[in-house]
Amino acid sequence: GELTIPNIPVISPHPSQSSLSINILVIADINLEMRLSRQYRLSMHTQNLLLTMTLPDILMEMKELCIKCDGHTIFNITGLQLEALASSHLKGERERAKDLQDATNRAWGLSCHSVDITFPYQYNFAACYEELTNVIKWLKLVHKVQ
Repeated sequence: GELTIPNIPVISPHPSQSSLSINILVIADINLEMRLSRQYRLSMHTQNLLLTMTLPDILMEMKELCIKCDGHTIFNITGLQLEALASSHLKGERERAKDLQDATNRAWGLSCHSVDITFPYQYNFAACYEELTNVIKWLKLVHKVQ
């Protein structure tokens, strides 16, 4: 078959600045599966991934991301963008909050065109979600992350 490169627009966070920009485009089936326990697993699938880095800015885009719990499609997200937000985006918000110690912090922006959420009949999503939460807590404990 013929390889077609998807038309994924790249949004430059600072178009007036000239700096080195690295674009990584992956056109392949990308599958990530986490075995949460003997009973539960979480998997993510996408076909196209675009990563743009113009440090300190990072932008990741996917045309579609499918998240499954135990083989059941729970989340189907289209037009997903995840980006590191510039500190200028949060500066005004942080200035209004008087109790914050740091002038800025690292923040991420998440946007998408659509999200479909489906909970299959008689599937115990809460049990799988609880296992995921336990794994995250355990990883934070092991790696001493607050």
